[in-house]
Amino acid sequence: MDDPIKYDIVKRAVDAADPCGLLEIGAPSDEYELEIGRIAKAVSKSDTEESIAGVAAEVFSKAFNCKIAVERFREFACNVWNELHKNGLI
Repeated sequence: MDDPIKYDIVKRAVDAADPCGLLEIGAPSDEYELEIGRIAKAVSKSDTEESIAGVAAEVFSKAFNCKIAVERFREFACNVWNELHKNGLI
């Protein structure tokens, strides 16, 4: 990962959201590692909360071969955007 701070921010938010409920049922803590990396790479300085939610929905929908609505990632995106902003990454 090019930016470990960005990766850690996205990881904390994904783990808290547990979008597919896998951590809740005992999956290992690195269950979403690929998705976290893809989201962290895709997030840029020009992103908004809405665009972060869209990226996350797209990444998870492709990874799990199902349609996950952008609305599912609104709180996640808000948390990521706030943390990235606080750390000067956006």
